[in-house]
Amino acid sequence: MNSSELLFTAVRHMPDTITPSLRIDVAAPADAVYDQSNPYPDVRRRYWNAYMLFYQKISDQNSPVLPKKSRVSIMRQEAEDLTLSAPSSPDVSPQSSPRPPRANNDRLTLLTRLVRKGEKKGLFVEKMPASIYQMVRDENLKFMRNRDVYNSDYFNFALSLASVNATKLKHPDYQPMAKESLQLAVHFLLPHLPAHQKEAPGGHRGEGREITRVCLLECSVREVRVVVASILEKTLESALHFGDPGLDNLTDALLSLLDKDVPENVKNCAQYFSLFSNFAQRGCGPCQLLLKHSAYRRMLIFLLGPNRQNNQNRRWSPAQAREFLHLHSTLALITLHSDLSPQRTQAPGGFKLRLSGVTSSNPLLPLHADILASLFTPEGQPYLLEVMFAMRELSGPLSLLIEMVTYSSYCNEPFSLGVLQLLKTQLETAPPHELKNVFQMLQELLVMEDPLQAQRLKYAFESEKGLLALMHQSNNVDSRRCYQCVKFLVTLAQKCAPAKDYFKDLSGHWSWAVQWLQKKMTEHYWTPQSNVSNETSTNKTFQRTISAQDTLAYATALLNEKEQSGSSNGSDGSPANENADRSLRQGSESPMMLGDSKSDLEDVDP
Repeated sequence: MNSSELLFTAVRHMPDTITPSLRIDVAAPADAVYDQSNPYPDVRRRYWNAYMLFYQKISDQNSPVLPKKSRVSIMRQEAEDLTLSAPSSPDVSPQSSPRPPRANNDRLTLLTRLVRKGEKKGLFVEKMPASIYQMVRDENLKFMRNRDVYNSDYFNFALSLASVNATKLKHPDYQPMAKESLQLAVHFLLPHLPAHQKEAPGGHRGEGREITRVCLLECSVREVRVVVASILEKTLESALHFGDPGLDNLTDALLSLLDKDVPENVKNCAQYFSLFSNFAQRGCGPCQLLLKHSAYRRMLIFLLGPNRQNNQNRRWSPAQAREFLHLHSTLALITLHSDLSPQRTQAPGGFKLRLSGVTSSNPLLPLHADILASLFTPEGQPYLLEVMFAMRELSGPLSLLIEMVTYSSYCNEPFSLGVLQLLKTQLETAPPHELKNVFQMLQELLVMEDPLQAQRLKYAFESEKGLLALMHQSNNVDSRRCYQCVKFLVTLAQKCAPAKDYFKDLSGHWSWAVQWLQKKMTEHYWTPQSNVSNETSTNKTFQRTISAQDTLAYATALLNEKEQSGSSNGSDGSPANENADRSLRQGSESPMMLGDSKSDLEDVDP
């Protein structure tokens, strides 16, 4: 590559050979500014300016003596000579007809000829340093390679070539032909790594790990990471189905990325964990394979750190932990496919727990020692704390995580009470706008039917720092937290008959909640924003919304229902009681029932 090809790229790499000799500041003058609301012009001075720097090269002592005429003058003269020597048509004058358009490369050709003449006359005698020359050469080669490789025509050609055998299903050699097409597609798609990428020790196996690391974790384009994760997921699924001998090596290679590469690229790790989450959803077979390779323990070490204790700080910040939805889903799926019956402290009796997260009809896996340690021993407290934080921080679907906690609580008194204690702590300390999923998990625990249901209800509401105490403590200082507790009581009573019967013995608290909410509704004006919610908004005060009005109506209806069944107290004709009578007349089939799919009482108020 000669100096004419490197000239303009190399100039920016040689700042030590030039110095600014002159600076000209151009200050902006005062201008008249016209405003539509003001008929008279307003003269204002602009405070921005611009400047130009002129550079003069410092000649080296070993450089040859320049001719008397400056190089700039010589180059300008050469340009003029080339321009004047350009062919023109004598029959057509510029005044009589428009000048024909120049080709796009005329100026580049002119500049190239000018530089070459300068080389012949010895104008460019300085040699470029070898390091800069190599860097410019590598950049140019990388540009040309990317220009040729990442070309739509090239990709379309490769796609058509790999798809030739797709329609030949009846061909006797279809399977080897399909394998050849697949290998062609894989070898075309994955090896587009940087030119400086070296093969890792271990031959092709190491090279495959490097490709996975670059494409699945280091790549900044999310779509590429999604595609690579999908390919690897299908590869694991097919290898497991056909008993491929390379399955163990592939699984171990993927999990080995948890040691260093995933922590270094934690902001791009969502697709990495989605690969395992989607694979684990296939049933007990994939979960058994992951347990065989200590995937559960490895992921816990990544999440918590190697030696996390209860009183230590978290390894990851809340912003980083938002990428861990699929990590929590993978751990939950492995637990849901395991047999937890040895940990039950109560016999189920006539109760039966149904798990929607377990799609396989195969027998459950034996309880692994890693799951036992993380859930049912004191050493597992850090993981359960991370589960609580996940309920606050994650925004995706958390049904698997909630189902894992309810499954572990089924007929297990110590675990049930321990989880309820953690939930009560979150309800007391977390910001109100982060409590929606926490209340959802608490609701699923209290709705679950087993011999411990009544005990869980009593512990959740009446124990120290229970919901009743929290409701009374926060009514003045934190009205939104108190409102969410009131709404949770109403929602739970609508969904759970045992909870509704339990609340009949708490008439004093129930009556207080109705009166408090009625007072709040009369003290506040309607919120002007239609999307404001007391559950998800970051406002610190209670907002009067349609959802809050419906909550008051249902709470009043339930209170009146209890009083009518007991002391037969009538309605006082208040608007809240009128709404309650209307909701009672609508019956249980009303589309406004709390918890119904058509309910107004969602996280965004209408």
